[in-house]
Amino acid sequence: MLGHITYLSDDAMGEKFGRKLKDKIKYSFDVEFEMESYLRYQGDKFAAEFDANTYLRMTRALDYYDPALEFGGDLSNALNNVKAEFLVVSFTSDWRFSPARSREIVKALLDNELTVSYAEVTAAHGHDAFLMPDVHYHNILRSYLSKIKV
Repeated sequence: MLGHITYLSDDAMGEKFGRKLKDKIKYSFDVEFEMESYLRYQGDKFAAEFDANTYLRMTRALDYYDPALEFGGDLSNALNNVKAEFLVVSFTSDWRFSPARSREIVKALLDNELTVSYAEVTAAHGHDAFLMPDVHYHNILRSYLSKIKV
């Protein structure tokens, strides 16, 4: 349930659920709000399909991953030997991988005179925005992928 909250934006959750109650207030620790019901459903569904220890390890790997660590915290230096072209896309409401972090990556790539395209997509769905039907985002991907020579 907690993981699910981190992937959605506050605006998306508020718009979808607000403070709607399932029924009348009972002042209990049972599920009383629509949002709680949704999160419990998603949490149960996720737990049934995905090993919790795997999720913990993946989350920890994301937390620990720092390509600049062995370069004194200098991301530009860490990307010095890269030989690729890049597309970096961020979503305005994604706090897990924020636009500010994406811009740091873009700067480090440009510091190394690498080819990079950057798009910041306005979206209300938080980290999950890349899973949503978004014509603008899909057009960005389609355009970039059409230029790749195989």
